[in-house]
Formats: sequence, C-alpha cells, structure tokens
Amino acid sequence: MSLILKPYNLLLLMATLLLVASFFIPPFDLTFNITDTYFIIPNIHFFRFHAIGLLIFAAFYKILDSYLTIKSITWLHIITIFLFPLVIAFISYNFNRSLALVEISNQGSPAYFERNERSINAVFYIFIALQILPIINFIFGAINMYKKTV
Repeated sequence: MSLILKPYNLLLLMATLLLVASFFIPPFDLTFNITDTYFIIPNIHFFRFHAIGLLIFAAFYKILDSYLTIKSITWLHIITIFLFPLVIAFISYNFNRSLALVEISNQGSPAYFERNERSINAVFYIFIALQILPIINFIFGAINMYKKTV
C-alpha cells in the first residue's frame, strides 16, 4: 500500500485510469470561455491530454523526488492537477446541458452566461496559480539539501 502512496505512482495510476476511461465515455463537446477566447474541445481529447499532463508530472515527481521536501505541497499539487480540469469539464458539461432549458425559462439572460464564465475563469486561474507549487517545493528542497552539505 505504501508503494501506491508515492506521488509519482498515484499520478501514474490516475493517468492510466483517465486514459482507459477516455475510450468508454460517450463523446460530447466541452465548451468554455477563458477571458475572450471560446474553446470547443471534444471530451475524449480533453481527458487524453489531461492523462498526458499527469504522466509528465509523474515523471517530474519521479526525477525530483529527493528534492521535494514539503509533502503537503506535493499532495496539494497532485490533488489540484487531477481535480481542477475535471471540475472545469463538469461545469462546462452541466452548462451545455442546461442550454436546452434556457429557451423556455428566463435563464437566457446575460447574467446566466456571465456567471458560468466567471466560475470557469476562477477555477482556471486558481489552477494556473497553483502550478507554482512544485517550483516552490523544489526551491525549499534545494535549500535544505544545500544546508545539509555545508
């Protein structure tokens, strides 16, 4: 059990599960705005690219495991790189499903669309900001390694 609780092994497991799941999920388009750009991405490509990103981070954590000293930052980063893209996909999927109801309700107002755009932007910007966590962890680890050698 301790073997799977290594950060790189968990990322490898999550990437494998996402890659396998991408072959069995029904295809639909994820549409979302990030600032002024409108993205339309098939969910299968989204999940496969997410799995590739997890594999890249697994290699990063495998190579730099001895330098990463703050385990809480490591686990916070792993949780965010797995969950935040899935949250964006979930918000986009629910918003697209609700568009069928917009025509028969008063939710077609611009505020309805702006609220969805703000929520996706908030999740995306937090996700991008948290990508600095491994760099901070690496810097603290390198400083600690340097202090041990001096």
